[in-house]
Amino acid sequence: MRSVKLIVTLMLAAVVGACGESTAPSSSKNEAASTTEQSFVESKKRADSGDADAQVNLGLLYAKGEGVPHDFAQARQWYEKAATQGNAQAQVNLGEMYARSEGVPQDYDKAMEWIQKAAAQGHARAQVDLGEMYADGWGVPKDAAKAAEWYQKAAAQGDADGQLRLGRMYATGEGVPKDAAKAVEWYQKAAVQGDEAAQFSLGLSYLIGDGVPEDSVLAYAWLNLSAAQGNENAKGVRDIVIPKRSQLSSAQRAEAERLSSNWKPGQVLRRESESASAAGNMEPAGGALVSK
Repeated sequence: MRSVKLIVTLMLAAVVGACGESTAPSSSKNEAASTTEQSFVESKKRADSGDADAQVNLGLLYAKGEGVPHDFAQARQWYEKAATQGNAQAQVNLGEMYARSEGVPQDYDKAMEWIQKAAAQGHARAQVDLGEMYADGWGVPKDAAKAAEWYQKAAAQGDADGQLRLGRMYATGEGVPKDAAKAVEWYQKAAVQGDEAAQFSLGLSYLIGDGVPEDSVLAYAWLNLSAAQGNENAKGVRDIVIPKRSQLSSAQRAEAERLSSNWKPGQVLRRESESASAAGNMEPAGGALVSK
């Protein structure tokens, strides 16, 4: 499914001893392979005994080709075993396979069936997927109001993708009354989690004064954070649009650079003068960051 990302990653740790004589690279690779194989064997035993979480893990290994040959058929088999036990992660993974035609014919009805089961259990990514299906009309008639409803459910759980998508709907007035201030509110919730697309949208909002007072320093800072994660659109607006539109002074640009360089996840960017005033001239570490 377009824009849908896997949020569960199986961590396969390779423990390499660092004591005594140095270990040759080939030895490290062999040890890592042995650890991966052992992890697979242990997961397979648990999966064969009916452990749903182990079945999901095996499905992920086959879907990604990690430690085993890439095999969507095997992935689907293990996801199905876990999904029929009610495992929400397996249900959304299986639904996404049908939506994206990964190892199975594309079937939006089956995708909807499994994703709905996971969404009903409160699985945030499934709720975002369901919202996307309604927004784009994949297997169901387009329904912006239902899309917003499901994005809202995910956003309320703190899911950054759901927050970003809900913000966009408020920005455009699709499925909800148009409300630039609410769009900014949801962009910010996702942006402080580090979502580069939300940081880009929040930067644009500050640049044009949509839902917030126009502020080129904050616009530059949020765009800078987004660009640092590889968002080329953010880089273009920062480097081309802002200089033409706002003519930042060297002092303002320096402030924006400080704001973004000192930023930490969970923090909302504030202008340095605002932060100092709010703290009674006792600035927090970094001089410009206030916890959300």
